[in-house]
Amino acid sequence: MFHGQQWGTVCDDSWDLTDAQVVCRQLGCGAAVSAPGSARFGQGTGQIWLDDVNCTGAETALSDCRAWSWGDHSCNHEEDAGVVCSGTVMPCNVGCSGGYVSAGVLCGPERHVLL
Repeated sequence: MFHGQQWGTVCDDSWDLTDAQVVCRQLGCGAAVSAPGSARFGQGTGQIWLDDVNCTGAETALSDCRAWSWGDHSCNHEEDAGVVCSGTVMPCNVGCSGGYVSAGVLCGPERHVLL
């Protein structure tokens, strides 16, 4: 997640499919298939931006969801949240053209997003 001119991650506390759906919609990568936690796609680095994210599902961006204040968290990168989106049409809106990109998106039959 990019905030304050810096890349960071989202903690998996309270992370669920509704939160993942907002991310997939924001990225233009189809529907959310799953919302894995525990750094399923590897641990991120840098700032942990959001914790206890609680989306209603109507938000257009993850930053619109209820969560602790930016940068406040009670976790570490072993708890980084991820998303699997169903979209198969490339490229994603984040400029994915295959392989990992700076946004943590992997294009393919399913798009995996490390937040």
